[in-house]
Amino acid sequence: MKRLSCKLLLSSDVARELAVSAQRVRQLERAGELVAVARTVRGVRLFTIESVRLLAAQRAVRWRARSEAAR
Repeated sequence: MKRLSCKLLLSSDVARELAVSAQRVRQLERAGELVAVARTVRGVRLFTIESVRLLAAQRAVRWRARSEAAR
């Protein structure tokens, strides 16, 4: 079976990518908008780059819809 390589991001990397705080990343996970695929032995959340990009795209669509509705 071929193993897929997948880049995993820490909460701090996700926060930087989304331009939000680390606390907001935890809130997004709690709300189910972002899913941590794993945790380290010490409990550090790990996210896939794909899930972060998907969330960023969803947020962009929502932002655009709100700005158009405000016109």
